[in-house]
Amino acid sequence: MNTTILPPPIKSKSDKKEYRLIKLDNGLQALLIHHEFDEHQSIEDHTVDKGKNEVVSESDDSEEEDDEEKTDEREKLAAVALNIGVGSFQDPNDIQGLAHFVEHMIFMGSEKYPKENELDQFLSSNGGGSNAHTECEYTLFYFDIVEESLSDALERFASLFVTPLMLRSSMAREVEAVESEFQNNINDDDNRIIQIFASKANGGVSNFTWGNSKTLKDEIDADKLYKAAHEFRKKYYIANNMYLCIESADSLDNLQSLVEKHFSNVSSGTLLKSNEISFESNFKNDFFDKIIYVKPKGDKCKIYLTFLMPSLENQYKTKSHDYLAYIIQHEGVGSLNSYLKRNLLALRVDAGSDDQSFEGNSLYTLFGIEIILTEKGYENINEVYKAIFSVLLMLKSTPIEQHKKCFNELKQLHDTSFDYSEEKTSSDNTETLAVNMRVYKPQDIITGSELYEKFDAEMITKLIDILNEGKFNLTILTDKHEKYQSTEKWFGTEYDEIDFPEHIKNLWNNRQLSDEFHMPPTNEFICSNFEIIYKPKSESSNEINLPIKIEEDDIELWYKLDEKFLLPHGFISCYLLSPRSYKSARNIVLTSLYSMSVKHYLTERLYPALCAGLGYTISAAEKGLLIKLSGYNEKLPLLLDIIAKELRKIASRIEPCVFEMYREQCKRNGYNNLINSKFFNRDCRLSIVEEQHHFSFSQYKEADDITFDEVVNFAKTFPDELDVKMMVLGNFRKSEAIDIARTFKENLKYTVINDPLSRARKIPSTRPNVLYIKSPMPNDKNSTITNYYQIGASSIKLQCLIEFVEKLMEEPLFDILRTKEQLGYAISCSHRANNGILGFSLTLQIQEEKFTTVAVNERIEKFLRDDFQTVLDKLTDEEFETVQSSLIKLKKMEEVEMETENNRLWSEITSSEYLFTRLDFEAEMINRFKKQDVLEFYKNSLLKAPKLSIQVIGNKGSDFDDENTGVPIMKILENQTANDDDNVITDIIEFKNQLELFDAYRTIVDL
Repeated sequence: MNTTILPPPIKSKSDKKEYRLIKLDNGLQALLIHHEFDEHQSIEDHTVDKGKNEVVSESDDSEEEDDEEKTDEREKLAAVALNIGVGSFQDPNDIQGLAHFVEHMIFMGSEKYPKENELDQFLSSNGGGSNAHTECEYTLFYFDIVEESLSDALERFASLFVTPLMLRSSMAREVEAVESEFQNNINDDDNRIIQIFASKANGGVSNFTWGNSKTLKDEIDADKLYKAAHEFRKKYYIANNMYLCIESADSLDNLQSLVEKHFSNVSSGTLLKSNEISFESNFKNDFFDKIIYVKPKGDKCKIYLTFLMPSLENQYKTKSHDYLAYIIQHEGVGSLNSYLKRNLLALRVDAGSDDQSFEGNSLYTLFGIEIILTEKGYENINEVYKAIFSVLLMLKSTPIEQHKKCFNELKQLHDTSFDYSEEKTSSDNTETLAVNMRVYKPQDIITGSELYEKFDAEMITKLIDILNEGKFNLTILTDKHEKYQSTEKWFGTEYDEIDFPEHIKNLWNNRQLSDEFHMPPTNEFICSNFEIIYKPKSESSNEINLPIKIEEDDIELWYKLDEKFLLPHGFISCYLLSPRSYKSARNIVLTSLYSMSVKHYLTERLYPALCAGLGYTISAAEKGLLIKLSGYNEKLPLLLDIIAKELRKIASRIEPCVFEMYREQCKRNGYNNLINSKFFNRDCRLSIVEEQHHFSFSQYKEADDITFDEVVNFAKTFPDELDVKMMVLGNFRKSEAIDIARTFKENLKYTVINDPLSRARKIPSTRPNVLYIKSPMPNDKNSTITNYYQIGASSIKLQCLIEFVEKLMEEPLFDILRTKEQLGYAISCSHRANNGILGFSLTLQIQEEKFTTVAVNERIEKFLRDDFQTVLDKLTDEEFETVQSSLIKLKKMEEVEMETENNRLWSEITSSEYLFTRLDFEAEMINRFKKQDVLEFYKNSLLKAPKLSIQVIGNKGSDFDDENTGVPIMKILENQTANDDDNVITDIIEFKNQLELFDAYRTIVDL
């Protein structure tokens, strides 16, 4: 075999992985990535009191039995991604969605492995999973798996592209799967607008990318579809149109051998070049002659200005369009964002174009400016237009040298970010690089999407000229347009087109420069100190690097020095718990308005910090306020200092008009959550199960009459009494963590209170409890059912038993209910932890017109009693041990991102569990299980657990109130069955108020 070695990609100085890029004889290109194991010392010498609810200190038990120094090798998952250079733009005119359909069919078995779910079953049993998606010009397949099973998985995966079956008998079912996927996304306004844009396009750009039962069944006979699918696959699924990326701990030589062994038999072919046309020819002329008004599904009001540019795929080193997007969507002083927010005209401005998508591809670029308007903004939309037009003129009037200066600052920020970038998970890494391989030169596969390599004055001038030609599409997403006279063919989106009004043309022709707008000033948050504090020791140590609790008055402070990632990064996490927040649904809304107001007045000051590689979130939580900071550790204390001071003084800054803008936004957010069937289902369940979870519908109603004075008073008093938890993690000294905490306390000046542990409600066990409730979304075709089984107080053993059942159930659940019976596109099972009480749930999103939730509920129960019980009865010892081994490996997986470690440790602190070595406990527990342990648990505990079934039922008509004001109503339904076996919930508040509360629990370590 004559495999060609190509130039390897350039990598960052923090990247320890090894790379090799090869090209097989058949033309397939493969990027091979070798990553190292990471070794962590055992922590066996730490001790735990395994009695109820009392953790003395965190620990881990090693599986090794000798008394010598012990090490525990941490693995990463191996991952594979395969990019095929074909997408929906290549769909034939008479079979829309064919590319997407073929993506589905590829998974349906191969000649060597003819079982439809062979790959999924193997991956699921070995700690992995797979997926795929179809874009406009490529289709991506990907999976991950434990290292030791990579070769066998790769063999099964490769066979799907060497000799796929794509049988007639599978096609009818997969057409239904494509239809279900489409229906699951039919209410997404972004998808709906893209399809309207496609209807204004020519050629393949005009295609209906999703496909559905109409295009794949009603308008085509089965024989023609079968023939077309196989012809499409043979034409495009060829080796010289494939880009493979593999990451593993195996050596590069072994990975090359695996690729040569499994992919050399993929057939190659001739790729026909499409006819070259000008980028302007991809869209019809009237795309720029009209204003399009689109009726949203949710409560949204946006405007979209879209400019047609040439394809910029080959401009990845200069990124001129990304630079211009950076300027337009900047939120600092002198920006469009700042002006519109300050004048209460808009909530957010975004700009740019996604690469390798409908917006940006090899044919053209759609550069967009998207603005979320307030009520005032829509009423004064001409003021918004004037501001946008003035900013575009400012870009054109700015000297090129000033553009170069700003570009170079942006370049510096990205250079630094790249130099000190954290490692990605193997799955994210392979998916990203496989996509990059299709477009970028070999040496640029990693850097191509990350770096601004050179300033191109000519290209920037050209793009600025396009932005100032006055030729753009204007789309307005609003429900306030008087009449929508058209309906888009596929999504059924109501819209209207009108000629471009003269007054907008006049606004453009008479635009002027304004002192309000100027280029971004020098960034004060750019970091210069990248010293790494931790110095690796020359000798190994048994000491485990766990968070330590620092004794500080008035604050629960945890600190952990990074000894692993060795990057100048850090995290500061704060949880401000307050009874003022969780005492009522109204106070939850007040907390949200408080956090929104703080962010509003901080945006202009802190946006440069985001540009400089820092990050912050301030959000209302169930029991108070969450603040999370991330990025270069040097500037994080300054960032927290600014935020803490604002928390105290915000009450004196809030203006009535700002309050009213965010009260409207609160209502809008609440409405959009309520009309999401899956969110609404989850919210119903949590409002019943958790003591302090306030129903979102109640919050939505409370936002109606909250007053300005209430918000000001809440802002004044919220910081008075707090229980504060803080964790400082990363490249910080202990003394710095103490200083950060003390400064935070001084800024807030609060009195300490003790927040009690939250509790859960007991679900009655006498008979199944069922809530039938209508979806608040009008004309919603989708229903969501979740069956929740409440099992008991949290312990390591119980948690692991539930997870073991979940892992065994995932594949047969999907195979039987989704693949074979097509009950719905989204089907899942999950373990649940609610305030110290564990449970298990199954969730299905279904089409109301095809299946009732009552029928699906019965099918779920039959699956649990019969189908899955049969799976367990047939489970061999070898199969059990395979799943057991994969679960243990997943528990011992190395965390490759500091953020992942931070989130895991922080969740232990916010939940007051403090089991920092929980994963090691769970690995040890799973290792002790025998097959009979799991079988008996399923039969004697899970099948007999108290049941709560939440059934959010779709509707074909409007579910708004009688006055048709557009306000959703909560409509609980009577018993939907003919029997009285179930306890049907007719009043959520009355039902949950009758329920007994569990004691407050922490997880018991019962090893």
